[in-house]
Amino acid sequence: MKKLSVLLAVCLFLLSTTVKTWALGIEVAGGWFHQAPDGDISYEGGDTLSLKDVLNFDSQNKYMLRADIDLPLINFKVIYTPVKFEGSNTWTKNFTFGGKTFTAGNSFNSYLEMNQLDLTVYWGIPLLKTVTKVATLGLSGIDIQFGINVKQIKFDAKIYNSTVSAEAKPTLYIPMLYGGLNIDIWNFSLIGEVRGISYQSNHYYDILGLVKLRIFSLPLPFSSSGIFIDGGYRYQDIKLDTHDIKGSLKISGPVAEIGAEVKF
Repeated sequence: MKKLSVLLAVCLFLLSTTVKTWALGIEVAGGWFHQAPDGDISYEGGDTLSLKDVLNFDSQNKYMLRADIDLPLINFKVIYTPVKFEGSNTWTKNFTFGGKTFTAGNSFNSYLEMNQLDLTVYWGIPLLKTVTKVATLGLSGIDIQFGINVKQIKFDAKIYNSTVSAEAKPTLYIPMLYGGLNIDIWNFSLIGEVRGISYQSNHYYDILGLVKLRIFSLPLPFSSSGIFIDGGYRYQDIKLDTHDIKGSLKISGPVAEIGAEVKF
């Protein structure tokens, strides 16, 4: 009888694990990303221009959209991040950009767009979240993720005035590795995501850290759903040498979002 009880308990545990493993989850969020620029850029062998000192770029507030789709055998994340900085200045020295010379003492305008679309395919370590929840009596669950990410950057850098204009406008596709950590504690979650790659004289790092709070549940049939808010920090470090563009660019700042999640 005792052996039968143990066997039944194991079966129930495996059944619950299977149900969780094959669950469907959808999470969407949107919010605000305060983007502070730093670094420099050059084009077609021209001068290395500081984003702050020469181009006179300042911090911008932009929106950010995210979605996370949890399917039985594969999972997806999508992040859309618009990035645009604009500035005007009158520099004290001649400089070149894109083969064009901008003379000292003449005012000029500039902008840099780096609109980004990230598509991540990832998997979690099987049973880890279930086991950690059992070990903590349901108080906490840990999920470790790994996968691959493709980042599309629609790059557009332009410097111009009434007589001279130069522009670089490539679209870049960057394969990256992805690693994620999600720790659930009651109605809170601690979330960390890292995307990155380094090759030749290029590297791309994108790091996101969030604290998530579920503020209330929604009474939907056959599902566990609710509304959440989150806040944290995002840091991007990009060094590129491609399409005649050289740059060492950093974009970073706080993030705040509101979103909804549904788990079937």
